Amino acid sequence: MILDIPKSDNGCKTRLLVIFVALLLISFTHTATATTITPYSPEIDILNASSTMGGNLLNKSSSSIVSINAVKVWQENGEFTRKLKKGSKGNDVKVLQIILKSLTDDKTRGPITNYFGTKTEAKLRIVQSKLNLPITGELDLETRTALNNLIYKELCPTAMRVIGQDNFVESDFDKVFENLNRSKAVPLDYIPQDLVRVSEKIKTVGVMCVSNRIVRHLDEMIADAKKQKLDIAITSSYRSADMQKFLYSMWINKSGASAKAGIAEAGHSEHQLGTTIDVSGKSISYAGVSPKFAKSKEGKWMAQNSYKYGFIMSYPDKKQKETGYIYEPWHFRYIGVDNANDIFTEKMTIQEFLNFSTATTTNPTSTSSTTDLATSTPNYATTSTSTILISI
Repeated sequence: MILDIPKSDNGCKTRLLVIFVALLLISFTHTATATTITPYSPEIDILNASSTMGGNLLNKSSSSIVSINAVKVWQENGEFTRKLKKGSKGNDVKVLQIILKSLTDDKTRGPITNYFGTKTEAKLRIVQSKLNLPITGELDLETRTALNNLIYKELCPTAMRVIGQDNFVESDFDKVFENLNRSKAVPLDYIPQDLVRVSEKIKTVGVMCVSNRIVRHLDEMIADAKKQKLDIAITSSYRSADMQKFLYSMWINKSGASAKAGIAEAGHSEHQLGTTIDVSGKSISYAGVSPKFAKSKEGKWMAQNSYKYGFIMSYPDKKQKETGYIYEPWHFRYIGVDNANDIFTEKMTIQEFLNFSTATTTNPTSTSSTTDLATSTPNYATTSTSTILISI
């Protein structure tokens, strides 16, 4: 299905025709020559809910409302902030169209435009009816708020089960010291007990949430960096297993088996813990997962100072044998201030440290090295800026 091409834009129609013919030629070439690699576009895979990439991976899971690719597009572009109606144009219109395709179970293929026309209006009316909203056909304040809240809950779900129910104990919930690696994972339905939206004090590239226990430390770290005239932004934070599965499939499709060196399978990513962030800096225009970050002034500061706030670079340079992953100078995990100080001082990796001290770090209250960790009642539940490189 082609969504709303402005009737007066003949040039747009011509461009779409050219793109369509080009895609046919690509398809023919791929079919005729077995060794030809079809050119890959992450935008095509993300924007088209009916993409064949990953099979049914892009479909909604049994407990989700919006498809994971639609959630990802909304997260990267940020929440809806303005009124959209017939005649509106812009990238947020395109994001809205992707969301509407998902919410109306539209499996048709075709380019998605950035023009709000009759078809978009009709689909929005359907969604407004489903959500018991006033049927205006416009992305008014009430509809905008409802959609933003709906998608945010998919991005950052709330854990429901509590300690003492269904034989769950504290160790089922608190994964802050989980030694994730290639062979060890958390359950796919694991959700941190205290996800919160990242503080307004911190710049983010898109919508982000983290475990509440790291917010204070994160605020302090970013504030101290600003005192040094360094502007640091978060480019990735908590990810559900569904989101990780989506990204893993996308990058394997793009780069083949070689992508595995820099991407974790679902359940194996530290991002699922809620205590891990990817960061970037103003000096490199907040580029996501960029190797340039290592030599940027923000990257150098993070490498030398993040441990003071409890954060350690999970995958340092020349440590792939120990970590199982390539060098990621942008990827930092909160492990506790005292623990981070020990890791930094001893020049260890997080994996080496946790292997060495599992007995003393499994229980956050058992040693002085974990007294800086925030305490809260854990819960548990079943889950329902463009990047160039891969983020574990």
